[in-house]
Amino acid sequence: MASIYKLLSLLLFLSVVFQGDATCSPFEPQGVTIVQTKTGKMINDSPEWNVAITNDCRCSQSQVKLFCKGFQPEKVVNPSILQVFGGVCLLNKGNILHPSDSLEFLYASAFKFPFFLVSSEVTC
Repeated sequence: MASIYKLLSLLLFLSVVFQGDATCSPFEPQGVTIVQTKTGKMINDSPEWNVAITNDCRCSQSQVKLFCKGFQPEKVVNPSILQVFGGVCLLNKGNILHPSDSLEFLYASAFKFPFFLVSSEVTC
């Protein structure tokens, strides 16, 4: 009976020490916030948009890929920040985005593009 209590105590201790992080799973794309705002500038009659991408996960993420099928901006995005491969965009050349790190880029388009996280590699 004492061994059962020891086992339960150990499990409780481990669950407290090694808490999961609901905002960051290696199995589901999450833990990245994408915020877009108009800058107020116009480029070729299209508004310029600022995109801020933040790693909200407590773990580092690399190979961050965003949905970007059909993304054809009026203004070219710096390829060291965003590389377009068909319908997927690779962020930061696949390099690590540490917890709370943010990257920003600008693009011009008549409409706000619906970027969303497709996948990433989570490293804790």
